[in-house]
Amino acid sequence: MVQGTVVNASGKKIGLALGGLGGSNAHGVGVLQAMRTLGLRPQVLSCTSGMIEWAARWLKGDDLRTELEASIKAARAFPPTMPVANWLKIVTQGLPGVFRPALQEYWQRWAQPFDPRDTKAWADRVAPAQTWVPLRTDAAFADIADTFNRADDIAIFFNSFDPDDGYEIVHANPAGWAYLRTLWQARGLSGEGQEGVRVEPERAGPHGPRVVYESITAESVRDALWLNAYGFGPSEAPRQRIDGAYVRQFILSEMVDADILFIARPQAYAWLGRAP
Repeated sequence: MVQGTVVNASGKKIGLALGGLGGSNAHGVGVLQAMRTLGLRPQVLSCTSGMIEWAARWLKGDDLRTELEASIKAARAFPPTMPVANWLKIVTQGLPGVFRPALQEYWQRWAQPFDPRDTKAWADRVAPAQTWVPLRTDAAFADIADTFNRADDIAIFFNSFDPDDGYEIVHANPAGWAYLRTLWQARGLSGEGQEGVRVEPERAGPHGPRVVYESITAESVRDALWLNAYGFGPSEAPRQRIDGAYVRQFILSEMVDADILFIARPQAYAWLGRAP
């Protein structure tokens, strides 16, 4: 606690990296709440997956503790001693406001005519990629994008991923673009990337990791929250950007200019029971 206050008073640039994926959002929310309690505000913030929505709530001043408790209650209707019951509830009912089971879509596929000799058509019906349907609205995506873009004192980054050609897309708010231009110039890279322009300073070739940078929009928020279980788009438009945590859970290389970097990552440092 005291150390955090000293850091804030020292004038050093603070970075905060939040990683979602697998429902591990409670840990990042706790760090955001701790920063609010200490009066700390990072100058650079990166977030992936579900932490995108929580970071936006933090910026808007929402009551994180109350909202997190409500989210946990919605996911754990049964006591912790009944994990299978909680898992079955999510599988059969989904999460309110987040996703629902794709039962209707499952039976609609069987109702559509198909060639019985086509093994892929059978696989699409027996074990479809789409098992859930997202419930977040376009207005919710637009609200998150607007919240990030209006944060002119914090460079904000989140990512999405294009599995078709192997590109990770890092989305930046206006303050993030200014931060990146300064960072690229210091590295001797092109500093001419402008907001809304696709730039590729980290392209490594057709077989290596490739990163491009784009602005934050409502559509980019939708892409960054798109899970594999939602499917990959209709046959007439199969290309689909998905949750960037699948390719990089923590955005760190873009934050090297921070003097102090906090990473909210739940990781056990010792076995609590017998080793597996």
